[in-house]
Amino acid sequence: MPHHAGVDLILGTDFMIPAGIRLDLYNSTARLPDEVEILLIKSRSAWLTEPTYGDRVSDRPAESLSIPARMIAAFTLRRKQPSEDTHEFWVRRTKDWILTVAHSSRGKPTRVLLTNVSGKPVWCPAHFPVILWAPHGELPPNDGYVRLNSAKYSDWQVLAYKATMDKDLLKREQQLYADWLARQPPAVERRQYAIPKDVMKRSPRRVDNGEAELTCAQQHELLERADAASAESASDRTEAAVTSTKSV
Repeated sequence: MPHHAGVDLILGTDFMIPAGIRLDLYNSTARLPDEVEILLIKSRSAWLTEPTYGDRVSDRPAESLSIPARMIAAFTLRRKQPSEDTHEFWVRRTKDWILTVAHSSRGKPTRVLLTNVSGKPVWCPAHFPVILWAPHGELPPNDGYVRLNSAKYSDWQVLAYKATMDKDLLKREQQLYADWLARQPPAVERRQYAIPKDVMKRSPRRVDNGEAELTCAQQHELLERADAASAESASDRTEAAVTSTKSV
């Protein structure tokens, strides 16, 4: 349907329309380049004759949402919502995330959960319309919207449940694995050692026959003498063997 359908002349406008702004005069809305929809001022006669004329209400996140892979981001819906007697609730999704509506105890939608199903971190832009209340008998202006009681919305929830990661379940699995690992025998034999509680001290050396205890330098000198004596005896044995061989 053309944007000027049903309108022959517009009077009382003293503004220019910048490039990229699309007017939907049939529904009295203007769509900005960043897909933000603004409701135009309507005349009093339009309100009286057609109360549902351009009476669609949308909701969206107030700021950009970063959704890690297999995780969930949420935002709160507006408190003042159209009545179920006059409007119907519609939701949409994208290829990167799936929408889930959370209800209060009275059955009123209060929060929206966005589940990342792409396997990589994604963003939901601020003011991106994901919720729409449309009057009964009217369809959403864009494709991709479904009702909460539709089969497609139920299929979306199955995909969201499959792609998401339950933090409580993951924590419980980690705890069970840690308990199972603690009960397993070690791969190699482990000896039990007493935990040291102080610096170990050398036991006092017992001196026999009244001899004085030698110092480290004296012990080292004795070792050098013993090595020299053993080397000298080995040299004497070698000379004796050579002499006996010559005599033969």
